[in-house]
Amino acid sequence: MTPVVYKLENVVKQYDGRPALSIEAMEIRERDVVAVLGPNGSGKTTLLNILAFLDVPSSGRVWFEGHQLNWVERDLHPFRRQVTLVTRPPTMFNTSALRNVTYGLRLRHVARIERRALARQALDKVGLPGFEHRSARSLSSGEAQRVALARAIVLKPQVLLLDEPTSNIHPDFVPQLEHVLRELVADNGTTIVFSTHDQTQAERLADRVIDLRDGKIDSDHQLSHMRSGTSL
Repeated sequence: MTPVVYKLENVVKQYDGRPALSIEAMEIRERDVVAVLGPNGSGKTTLLNILAFLDVPSSGRVWFEGHQLNWVERDLHPFRRQVTLVTRPPTMFNTSALRNVTYGLRLRHVARIERRALARQALDKVGLPGFEHRSARSLSSGEAQRVALARAIVLKPQVLLLDEPTSNIHPDFVPQLEHVLRELVADNGTTIVFSTHDQTQAERLADRVIDLRDGKIDSDHQLSHMRSGTSL
């Protein structure tokens, strides 16, 4: 059986005493592509932040790769290195697109020549060839979103979390980016969890759809289509 990456039990997150998320039980397995659907305020971003080990649940238990999290900061570092979150809007450093993409590789002590080559390849994949020296401040919202995705995929993370990854991107580029995500699963075995308002995209890209309503799982169902690294 495919290994479990995340396991949640009775996870509740409250803000100012008000529940934003209440998950009785959830498992996410290796190589899953999971779409989290729901309206604004349904808890999608809160769930992603917990899966990224950025938000601490108010109560409940979370396991990552069989390890129950104690939410002590120093103990979270090894897990955070395996998980990459792309936020919306994405965080951009005030430098070039290339240096934004190479940021994580620098932290991992990848040699300069190699990381620049990998970053250029990642920019090409998201449809931004020749953008290496563009200032992050000059990018449109859609371009910034694609640079942030390139910065994530260049790391080949074990888990990739995406908050509405194509919300500001021109429809012409969406199929290309969806292909990049599928390729990441096929080639690297990455587990992907993404939030979206787009039911069609969820059914096209994911093999499992979780519908959140008022912070709770309204439905959780597996899709019947076969996973492929080249077709969506």
